[in-house]
Amino acid sequence: MSEQTSTNKETKLFLGRYEILSEVGHGGMGRVYKVKDVRLDRIVALKVLLKSLTLNEENIQRFMREAKSNAALRHPNIVTLYDFGKVKETVYLTMDFIEGGSLEDFLKREKPSFEFSCKILLKLLDAIGYAHGKNIIHRDIKPSNILLQGENPFITDFGLAKAVHDSINLSQSGAILGTPSYMAPEQAQGMKENPVDQQSDIYSLGATFYQMLTGKLPIEGETVFQIMYKLASEIPPKPCDICPEIPLTLSEICLKALEKDKKSRYQTTEEMAKAIQHYLEGSTPSEKKLLQEKRPFEKTHFRKNLPEQKTTLIDKNRTIPAMEKPSKAKPGKGKERKKTSHNSEIKLSLFLILGAAIVVVLLIFVISINKKNTKPYPIVSENTRPEEPKHPVIEKRPEEPKHPVIEKRPEEPKHPV
Repeated sequence: MSEQTSTNKETKLFLGRYEILSEVGHGGMGRVYKVKDVRLDRIVALKVLLKSLTLNEENIQRFMREAKSNAALRHPNIVTLYDFGKVKETVYLTMDFIEGGSLEDFLKREKPSFEFSCKILLKLLDAIGYAHGKNIIHRDIKPSNILLQGENPFITDFGLAKAVHDSINLSQSGAILGTPSYMAPEQAQGMKENPVDQQSDIYSLGATFYQMLTGKLPIEGETVFQIMYKLASEIPPKPCDICPEIPLTLSEICLKALEKDKKSRYQTTEEMAKAIQHYLEGSTPSEKKLLQEKRPFEKTHFRKNLPEQKTTLIDKNRTIPAMEKPSKAKPGKGKERKKTSHNSEIKLSLFLILGAAIVVVLLIFVISINKKNTKPYPIVSENTRPEEPKHPVIEKRPEEPKHPVIEKRPEEPKHPV
């Protein structure tokens, strides 16, 4: 009896050590379980790579790379890694179990205040900045990879992280790694001449901040390839245009992080954090009140009808005609866009003025011709006297004979009678 109980208990243990309590989530690369480490008597999170991905040795190396990258990180806002390994065809790792759920789940339930969003972003910037100091790029920052416990965020899933100075190149197969709507344009294009770096993570943080402020993603589409096309060709709407109550300064900070040209973005997480901190410290009393106000939750702000986006492995060799032109395009900076828009307005104004001048000249010309060729019609009214002739009318007398007519007297006799 005791042997049977012992056998049943052992069958529930993973690797003879971890008792699986429940499944808490899954992503594009693996499943996450809440487990109990029976050796150390503590609750941890166990992540197991999907078996469909273990057939590819490159994916196994990438997953093991996550473990090595995570093991080098010790930060209060980064999930701590405890153990990792490969047993037969199963690749796994264990880490801190964070009660509370993901930022993605939180945003589906609530619309955070601006102050809350800024505080969360500051902690994320500090954590990612710490990782960048270790030459580690996350490559897949998004709300589902950010666990939330109260006001404390924890970044997890460095499965796509890349040590900058590592000699192993896992991107030779031409795979694009990341989640499309949070990807930087250079990451979506996957070009070796424009590699993923710290500014790519800053873009992803900007996209996450954009969603926290507006409830929407900066770039949306029905398919992965439609999103990738828009990443290269479309500029995200201003957050303050979507939600007028969003302060202009926060809107500008967000858009600077989302610049298509990475040289125009914040160059470091510290630079972006200073902009947020400066805004919080310099806010007027009315702005501070607005920052702290809890905004009403509106379901229409969230993408309920679109499919959930997961970490994606995209074959670059697949033909995508729509992406060819955008990849060659050189997106302009924010100032250049404003300058172009201003120049267009000036050109339009000049065109309208010139057109109006031409119309006026034509009207004057037509009127002058009409005056020459058209006799004016008199306007007759009851009080209007008939127009007198310019020359006086002389009454014609009966024509007199040219020679006077002399009345003939009777002829007198020549001799008196």
